[in-house]
Amino acid sequence: MDRTSMTLASIILAIRTHFWLLARYVVAGACGTFVQAFSLFVWVSLLGYKETYLVGASIAFFLALILTFILQKFWTFRDATLDKAHRQFSLYTAVAVLNLGLNLVLLALAKEVVTMAG
Repeated sequence: MDRTSMTLASIILAIRTHFWLLARYVVAGACGTFVQAFSLFVWVSLLGYKETYLVGASIAFFLALILTFILQKFWTFRDATLDKAHRQFSLYTAVAVLNLGLNLVLLALAKEVVTMAG
């Protein structure tokens, strides 16, 4: 093989490797989204806790957080080590909690806008 074909082969291999990594990342995120949405649906619609929807949203968020961390660590990135898992989960949670705060504020504002309009 000449240098050009080896470079092309390595590029194709890199794209293939990253494609499947991205695909696993998207699937793990979609699973988390489903768990979060379904958990909130159960809280509000099946259990009837409409007035405390923000509590349900928080519970749903943390269920999805746990699931996505496990999927991302062990499946997406294929990291089976446990020695740093507590620290990784702490950092993952810190970023996610900042996002949770933003999500809850936006959810409450959206509910107010809908309530005022209807």
